[in-house]
Amino acid sequence: MFRLMVVLATLAMTGTTLLADRMQTTPRVVDARMLLRSNGKAQELAQVSGFLRTFDLQHDVARDIFGAAPAALELTNVELPGSADATLDLVRSRDVFDPTTQFFTMTKQGKRAFTVRPITSYAGTVRGVPGSRVSLHYSEGDLTGVIEDPSGRRVVLTHDANSPSRAKSTPHMLADENAAYNGNIMSKFLCGNESIVDDPDQLGKLMSVRASKPIEALQDDDMRELKLAVVLREDLDSAMKRRGLTDEQVAQYFMKIVACVSQAYEEEFNTTIFVPYFQKF
Repeated sequence: MFRLMVVLATLAMTGTTLLADRMQTTPRVVDARMLLRSNGKAQELAQVSGFLRTFDLQHDVARDIFGAAPAALELTNVELPGSADATLDLVRSRDVFDPTTQFFTMTKQGKRAFTVRPITSYAGTVRGVPGSRVSLHYSEGDLTGVIEDPSGRRVVLTHDANSPSRAKSTPHMLADENAAYNGNIMSKFLCGNESIVDDPDQLGKLMSVRASKPIEALQDDDMRELKLAVVLREDLDSAMKRRGLTDEQVAQYFMKIVACVSQAYEEEFNTTIFVPYFQKF
């Protein structure tokens, strides 16, 4: 049984701009067909498993778009169930980790630090579909997302682990949730908060309020920040390594999950999540 250990710390009050304010920014318009080029693979499987499309993520296009991290993004010509040319209206989400975050992995020689490049996250809606939700996250060579319609049907964008990556592109799929994650390795993991780290004093310092955090703009309702420490235990790391993921990619995988949750918290509770500490065994 896999186990994901987490610790929640105090809420830190910070003055920040609200999501609604960022939606006023003029968006960068991107044709999804240039970012995700259809490769025609596995189209025949759609009759068996529901909606399923396969693409190659173009690395140069992705780096240009997400490296610039525009405050707002308009992704056009996205093929979704019932629409061949949907538009996603997206705004940049706050980062859930930064250069102060400490990443560790346990080895036979002890705890070793490693670096993790940033992820770029966006949240938004499908244009013309009230009640829809979109969560999109980019890391080098990987674009992950969830698109939910008002009925609760979810379509996910994920790396196609069954196809080899190439120097200039990485295979991806856009599919109904059940089709994309059939037999997902995350289906049996547990959450807990006991025995999280071997140095409680260090964790306490990391989870304290970051006095140096910049204040973007004060609002009548201050944004709250929830700090989250993450520790992966038992076989989870090994299972993901068998899929070819590096230490950095494993960490980015979970940071994208946290980023997705943070987007929901910001919308529902005016609260964001920040991870100061990540450790895996």
